[in-house]
Amino acid sequence: MKSKSSSKCSNLSRNPHDQPIFHKKTTHNGHLKAVFDPTSAFFFCHISPMAHQLVYNEIITFQEVHMKQQNYENHSKIDPVYHYGISLLSLVTFILSIIFFVKNVAAETLLSFIVLFAAVTFLLIMAKLRLYALQLQDRIIRTEENFRHYRLTGRDLDRRLSVKQVIALRFAPDEEFPGLAARTLDEDLSSKDIKKAVQNWRADHHRV
Repeated sequence: MKSKSSSKCSNLSRNPHDQPIFHKKTTHNGHLKAVFDPTSAFFFCHISPMAHQLVYNEIITFQEVHMKQQNYENHSKIDPVYHYGISLLSLVTFILSIIFFVKNVAAETLLSFIVLFAAVTFLLIMAKLRLYALQLQDRIIRTEENFRHYRLTGRDLDRRLSVKQVIALRFAPDEEFPGLAARTLDEDLSSKDIKKAVQNWRADHHRV
């Protein structure tokens, strides 16, 4: 039996006035951001699962509508924390460890090797973790695109397609996907050629 509070929360989550919980706001540098509207009933119904889902859906809708349109020229995604933070710090640490090793290996041999090995280990861990994440993303994308091809044609993707080719094909919309997949096999298109062949770009904002 539902409590009065949960019933009230469910009613609030329906937002009877159909007002959006996010609004566009332009920052001082010209970028768009989503801003909560505290007058919306959603805002006060934070314990309702329905409200959670509606909040999530509206965030996704806002991103899809107002995010810069993706195309071949700008589809590469950069993660500042990884690419400009962790990567640079790892490289700097490795360089400093080499300098320390060269200057101190004669006087403090053991410590010099420990510092060098620690820096190399950290660098390898960073690279392998990135590689594992990419391999997992590739596997998921291949499964998704294989299912999409089956849904559209009733057949699985041809196993002769490489992982890179399948990953590139994900940018093709449903109406172009089967034909471009067949053309990729016939002409042995590279991933770059596949992306350039897409007429109506199907954005993917999740892969990093």
